[in-house]
Amino acid sequence: AGQTVWGGPEREWTGIHGVVRAILPDLGIVVLTHEDIRGYMPGMTMGFRVVAPKIPDGLSVGDAVRFTVRGSPPLVVLTAIEKES
Repeated sequence: AGQTVWGGPEREWTGIHGVVRAILPDLGIVVLTHEDIRGYMPGMTMGFRVVAPKIPDGLSVGDAVRFTVRGSPPLVVLTAIEKES
């Protein structure tokens, strides 16, 4: 099993595969089931805060996506997300 890493310098993880489970615009959160995020955490379902309110525009529950998170764990934010083709 993977380990969750906390603290340290700000980092960025890109190209993470996931599936949209919920979009909570009033809270600025997108809930994703994601693969292992190498060097950060094992795969799981969790909510990510978005850095900008328009990031989840055009997404629907069930969409397969690739996304980017950035921050110093556990304070990371979703900075980019796009549907997989």
